[in-house]
Amino acid sequence: MLSAQSLPLITATLPLVGEKMPVIARNFYGRMFAAHPELFDGLFSRSNQKNGSQQ
Repeated sequence: MLSAQSLPLITATLPLVGEKMPVIARNFYGRMFAAHPELFDGLFSRSNQKNGSQQ
């Protein structure tokens, strides 16, 4: 549950975060797979990662 203090901050930043989601997702997946390449083995599709459809 969000606190009364957190709600205005989330409401104010949500449009910007939503707009930047493709960049955020690319960075997230890039860092995750760099740190844990074993996740490609059966959990994530390399081809879907490469063409961006899974992000």
